Amino acid sequence: MRVGRAVWQDVRFQLRHGFYLAYVFVCAVYVLILHSLPESWRETTLTALLFSDPSTLGYFFIGGLILLERGQNLFDNLFVTPLRVREYLLGKVISLAGLSAVTAVCIELFSFGPGLRVGPLLVGVVLSSAFFTLLGISVAVRTRTVNQFLLTSPMILTLFFVPLLETFQLWQSPWLYLLPGKGSLILIGGAFAPLSLQEALPAVGMLAIWTGGAWWYAKHSFERYVILKIGGGVR
Repeated sequence: MRVGRAVWQDVRFQLRHGFYLAYVFVCAVYVLILHSLPESWRETTLTALLFSDPSTLGYFFIGGLILLERGQNLFDNLFVTPLRVREYLLGKVISLAGLSAVTAVCIELFSFGPGLRVGPLLVGVVLSSAFFTLLGISVAVRTRTVNQFLLTSPMILTLFFVPLLETFQLWQSPWLYLLPGKGSLILIGGAFAPLSLQEALPAVGMLAIWTGGAWWYAKHSFERYVILKIGGGVR
């Protein structure tokens, strides 16, 4: 029940600060760009686009949200309530994964129509969004300003974007399968071609392992850099 309330409060907070309105505009721009491309480029471009934006939007949005909530001193009162850290984090992950999923499906539908396979695309986008949101939390709680967060981010995100080199046929390596981005690209690419279990299961498994590790690290980071600094106990 508390998780549901946390999700609803996050959605209201995001609406109030214009996150959803901004992404309506972003979706429209992406659809226009895709329609302007030659048809032979559109599949690869959409795969890369859905990975690099809807899948990772949680990273940048959560950075802004954490710093905004800290600037408004919301943390001082938030954890006086029965809300636990894991419920707070889960609320953020669910609300932003929902936004990512809706954005990805809208871009796909308005760019290619209803004929694509939405299932694997949604699994890839939602799991990737969860991972990058948790990663963004771990970074945001260690920074004090938006500029500091943005300056730190490229050094951290570059590794996770390396699999895009294979998407554009610039570099290939079996080691890429150890990165969450490779699993995400495989699943998003499943919108265009059917995936076998030998392809889908390792992709989902690797994403799930990275997301589990990111959950532990985000919770540990939040407790250390937020809860303990406002004088609360770990919950």
